[in-house]
Amino acid sequence: MKMKKKSHVLTHFKNNRQIALSLGISSQAVGEWSEEIPELRAYQLTEIVKKRESDKAKMKLAHKLIDQILTEDLTGE
Repeated sequence: MKMKKKSHVLTHFKNNRQIALSLGISSQAVGEWSEEIPELRAYQLTEIVKKRESDKAKMKLAHKLIDQILTEDLTGE
């Protein structure tokens, strides 16, 4: 899943400013992109989104495990 289209990237980020902050560049630079994102930036954004999704999955698992532990403590099982 390579983020080559700006419209696709905007489904993961709210606006040009968020994209820019994630990449450490100005929002004006992002605003100058056409629909086709520069290759390096497409790669960087793909990696950022992959990491975000991985982090979300890890947090979901952690919450599930915490819930299990708390339930066991409360029920004494």
